[in-house]
Amino acid sequence: MTHNSQPLTHRERVRQTTREEIKARAREQMTVSGAVNISLRAIARDMGMTSPALFHYYPSYEALITELIVDAYNASADAMEAALKHLPETAYRQRLYALDHAYRNWALANRQDYLLINGTPIPGYHAPPEATQSASNRTFYNFMRVLESAYHSGNLTLPEDYSAPLPALRALQNNWHQTLGIEVSVPVMHTALVGWGLLRGLIEMELYGGAPAVTEPRRVASSTSVRRFSARTSSSVTERPRYSYRR
Repeated sequence: MTHNSQPLTHRERVRQTTREEIKARAREQMTVSGAVNISLRAIARDMGMTSPALFHYYPSYEALITELIVDAYNASADAMEAALKHLPETAYRQRLYALDHAYRNWALANRQDYLLINGTPIPGYHAPPEATQSASNRTFYNFMRVLESAYHSGNLTLPEDYSAPLPALRALQNNWHQTLGIEVSVPVMHTALVGWGLLRGLIEMELYGGAPAVTEPRRVASSTSVRRFSARTSSSVTERPRYSYRR
């Protein structure tokens, strides 16, 4: 459906289908040889179309990469939001646990998409903020909103030695408020940024093969680490989830 909810015309449906096929073939190339080696000419050849014809859909490599990045951010955020769908708003620990594992499971199932948005930058490519920022914010904000709700309800316990770097965080807080309209407290910003970095570190150790497997298979060990991380970073809710995210 279009923005005004009118049915797509036949021409629009064909265009949409073709764009999706182009992206699917780009992901296939990305899986084999990385995003830096995606070739629009090779995609056009495989689809039986000329390069100029393909450029009507994506005028450049950068335009295609930008859309793949937006898709990856949105897919990861959709997975996180789906994990919260049936959990009570006040089940802070369960919600944070579900978010962490949904993001990890999405990363494991979509390794190249994860690496596209979080891995080594593509030389010469700079993601346009006006196209990617809204999508890129969704995953982190899902995480931060749970912590913010827990904090304001008195269910987020900060470390006894907590000391936020106030000047830097105050500046970031003001920037988010002015540019994005987001209100968030400094302690939550600090907790969320540190926690998000730790979560991504655990996931990337697993993706890159750096998670040690001592007494458990590496994937189970990583799942256990994420569970422990969730418990330490979340609220004081003590009920354990009755479901398993073990893969």
